[in-house]
Amino acid sequence: MPGEQALPEPQFGEPGIWWVSLISTLRGAIIGFLRKAPSGAGLPGFQPSARLLRGSAAVDREYDLFEQFPDGFPMWRRRAMGLPEVRRQLTDLCGKTKNECFAMYLPTKEIVARVNVGGQGPQIQKRLVAQVVYDPAKGKARTAALRAEGYEVVSAIGNEAAKLVLDLSPSWNLFLIGEGAANGAREEMASWLKERFPRVPILALNPPTALVLEGADYNAVHDDSRWMRLVASVFNRSARPSDGQPPNQERA
Repeated sequence: MPGEQALPEPQFGEPGIWWVSLISTLRGAIIGFLRKAPSGAGLPGFQPSARLLRGSAAVDREYDLFEQFPDGFPMWRRRAMGLPEVRRQLTDLCGKTKNECFAMYLPTKEIVARVNVGGQGPQIQKRLVAQVVYDPAKGKARTAALRAEGYEVVSAIGNEAAKLVLDLSPSWNLFLIGEGAANGAREEMASWLKERFPRVPILALNPPTALVLEGADYNAVHDDSRWMRLVASVFNRSARPSDGQPPNQERA
């Protein structure tokens, strides 16, 4: 765009890293203060489970919103405090541009929401994975592993956060439901996803004590490296797993 400095081209459609690190450094003191704020502060009617979020302020963090232009360059647009505001602001941006927009939590480089996936640029097939995380450290490690294989990842920490942002985009290819919460909470998430995205497969990453999650199409043990091969096989399938393979029967 005229008069604006070009940013380096991202890999795999993900935003570049150096400029994210620069912004994160400049705003480090502010982020440090915000992370000490009590979870849920200033969000009327929204009370995330402290147990599911494991003390994280994931829902009421400060996020930065970017617009990605057809040539692949992302540009910072605004920031939002809390996922409800992320949802409102992305919806607003979606009405003003056809380009893809996304929200990122800068300290961890985690993308938490996308709209206008694919935008109006060259139509490159994206491989979009949304994961519902109950253990942030393990979720971050999975994000890094998936991105290294060329997948684009959006992470939501806990059911409440997932319900706020995942239905902003209809373009998911796969949902991951992580371990670290009671089966009832994870089954609730699977049911919610199936209701809104009936054609998108769900892979549950389970503890060894509960090998099958009700409502998931695929199941794997969370600390078994074979789950990544199962992700690849899901993307290679042209049919739903129920075509010749009953749900919950395919495992890694």
